[in-house]
Amino acid sequence: RVMLGVRNVEAGARVAAAIEAETGCAPGTVTVGPPLDLASNESVRSFAKDVVGKCPRLDLLVNNAGVNFVPKAFTPEGVGVIAQACGADFVRRGAFLPQALCPLLQKLGDPAATVSDTAGDVLAAIAEVGGFVHPPESDGGNNRVSREGPVSRLVAANADYVVDMLSRHLRHLDDHPGAARFFAAVLGRHTGAARRTLPLLHEPVRRALDSMGIDARRKNWRHAGTFLGCLREVSDATEAEARTLLEAANKAVDVIRPLHDLIEEMERVRSEHFDDEDTEEEGAAAAAQMEASMRGVIDASAHSDRAKSVDIPAIIVEWNRRVRHESSLSRLVDGVLSSAAPLLESTDPRVRLAAAEVCSASLGAIAACDACSAPETAVYDTVKRLHPHDVPQTHGDNERPVRLLPRVHQLWPHLMMSLGHRLGPDILPEPFKASLELLRRCAEVSGGDFIARRMSTDAWPQLARVLKVGVKHADSESLVKRMETLYLGADGDTFFDDVRPDVDEDGLGGGKRGRETASSAPQKTETVRRAIMKTLADIGASERSRMALRDVAAAAVSVVAPFAVTSGSDGKSSPGPSAAPSPVLTSLARDAVKSLATVAPDAVWTALAVNATGHSGAPTPAAPRWTGRLGAGLPTLPSFRDIMPVHRAGCAITREEAEACLDLLVECGMAIRR
Repeated sequence: RVMLGVRNVEAGARVAAAIEAETGCAPGTVTVGPPLDLASNESVRSFAKDVVGKCPRLDLLVNNAGVNFVPKAFTPEGVGVIAQACGADFVRRGAFLPQALCPLLQKLGDPAATVSDTAGDVLAAIAEVGGFVHPPESDGGNNRVSREGPVSRLVAANADYVVDMLSRHLRHLDDHPGAARFFAAVLGRHTGAARRTLPLLHEPVRRALDSMGIDARRKNWRHAGTFLGCLREVSDATEAEARTLLEAANKAVDVIRPLHDLIEEMERVRSEHFDDEDTEEEGAAAAAQMEASMRGVIDASAHSDRAKSVDIPAIIVEWNRRVRHESSLSRLVDGVLSSAAPLLESTDPRVRLAAAEVCSASLGAIAACDACSAPETAVYDTVKRLHPHDVPQTHGDNERPVRLLPRVHQLWPHLMMSLGHRLGPDILPEPFKASLELLRRCAEVSGGDFIARRMSTDAWPQLARVLKVGVKHADSESLVKRMETLYLGADGDTFFDDVRPDVDEDGLGGGKRGRETASSAPQKTETVRRAIMKTLADIGASERSRMALRDVAAAAVSVVAPFAVTSGSDGKSSPGPSAAPSPVLTSLARDAVKSLATVAPDAVWTALAVNATGHSGAPTPAAPRWTGRLGAGLPTLPSFRDIMPVHRAGCAITREEAEACLDLLVECGMAIRR
C-alpha cells in the first residue's frame, strides 16, 4: 500500500489513479492522505496522526518532495521543519542550502527582533541537522575553530553561496535596498562568520568601490546610503577581526617570551666572554668552548624548561597566517576609507552622516591592524634568530600593510570641510555630531600629538566660531531646492522622487535621521554646542587623545568657560547666539573645562581665577599655607585678592558667575574654599 502526501487532494487522486493504471496494481493500492503542507507544522502533525491511525506499520518513507525546489513561499519555521524532516543528506547535498541559506540570513538582519530571533533559531536547527555542530575534540586541537558557533560553521561551509549573494547585492543596490542588513547579519555578531567571509569579499568590495568612485558617483548617487551602510558593516567586521588577531599576537608573544629571554641571556654571555674576531682566529677550539658555554647557559637558565616546550614550527605557521591576514584586512578597509572620505563634503546631510560613521569605523579598523605590528615584529625577531632560513619574509611587494598616520593625514581635509568650513556644506546637528565623533576618533587612534597642531590651525577656529556665533538660520526650502538641483537625474527625477520607503534603516530614503531642515537655528545651535563640548571633554578625558588639545587648550578655555559659569533660569536656551546656555550645556561645558585643565592647567587656572575674583562680594580661594614645623619661619603667600584684584568698573561679572568659577576651580583641584 502506498500513501501520497500532497497539498491538493484532488490532483493527488488523479496522480494515484494514473499510477495504478500504469503499474496494473489493484484499485486502492495507492491512496491519498489528508492535505500535507510542509510549510505548516499543524499540517505535518495532522498528516502524521492520520498515517499512524490507518497504517499498522511504516516500511518505507520516501522524502523526495522538494529536493530541487525553491522554498521561497515558506515561512522560516517551515524551512526549519523541512530540514528536520528530510535529514542531513538533504541539507548538505541537495539544493536546499543554496536556496534557503541566504534568505534566512537576510531575515537574520531584520530590525524586527521577532523575525531576527526566529531566523537565528532556524539557522541553528539547520546547522544541527546538517552536522555543523562539532564537539570540541573533533577540531584537531584548533581552538580557533572550536570557538566558532554552529551557525558560523554553517555559513563558512557554504561561503561560496553567501559571498556570491553578497556580491550580487553590491552590484545591484537598486534591487536590494536592504543590502546593509544582509551584510550586518553575515559579518556581525549574529553568525560570527566574518573570519571566513572577509577574505572572500576583497574583490567584490573593490569592484563596488570602483562603482562609487568619482567618475561613477553621479550615476550611482541614489545608492550612496545603502552602499555606505554595507561599507560600515565591512569596517566594523574588519575592526573586530583585527582585534582578535591582536589578541592572538599578544598571546604568541607571551608563549615565546621564555625563548626570547633565554636567547637574550645566551647573547649576553657570548658578548661578555667571547669575541668574534678571536674566535675566528683561534679556530675550532674556541668554537667548541663557546658551544659548551652556551650549553651550560641553557642547562642553568630558569627559562630553559619553558623554552623547550615552545612549538616553534607552529608559531611560525600561525605568525605567517596572521601577518598576511592583517595586511589583507588593512588594505581592504583602506579602500573603504578612501571611498567614503570625499563623501564627508556631500551636500546631502544623510550621506554626510553615513560617510562619517564609515570613516570612523574604518579608522578604528586600520588602527587595530596597525597595532598588530609591534607584537608580530617581536615574534618575527625571536624566531628569525633561531631559524633565519625557515621564517618567510614579513610582507611581499603587494602585501605591505596600510599604516595609520598617513590615512589620518589623507582624511583630514575632508573632515575639516564637514566641520563648518566656509566652503563646506551647511551645519546640521546629526551630520555635525558624526563629524565630531570622527574628529575624536582621529585624536584617539593617532595618539593626539599627530593632529595637535592641525587642531589649533584648522579645527579649533571653526569650532570656536560655532560656539561664539552659533549656527546660521537657513531657508529649508532653498536647501532642498539646492540639493535637487545638484542631484538632478538624467531622466529629470529629483532627489526626493521615487524614494524607497524601506531604506530608512540602512539607506537614505524616507528617514528623518540626518534630514534636519535648518528651520530653527536656536535649537540647532544648542545641539551643536553641546556636541562640541562633549567632544572636547571626551578628547581630554582619554590619555590616548588628550595631547590633541595641547595647542588649543589655552585658547579654548576662554571660549568654553563662559558657558560653564552662566545658565538660563528657565532651563532652556533663549533665542540668539549670545543667549544664556541651558543647564545641560552648562554641565557639558564644565566637563570640557575640567578636561582642558588636564592639558593646560595654568591657562585654565588663570581664566577661571580672573572671573572668580571679578566681584567684590564673591568668596575667594584661600591661599595655601605651610603647616607644622616645616612652615616655621617661611614666608606666607599673598592672598588671592592681592593676586587677582576686582575688575575695573563696567567689566565686573555677577556674583553668581564668580561663585560658579570658584566652584569649578575647586572641582578642578586648583583651589580650596575657606
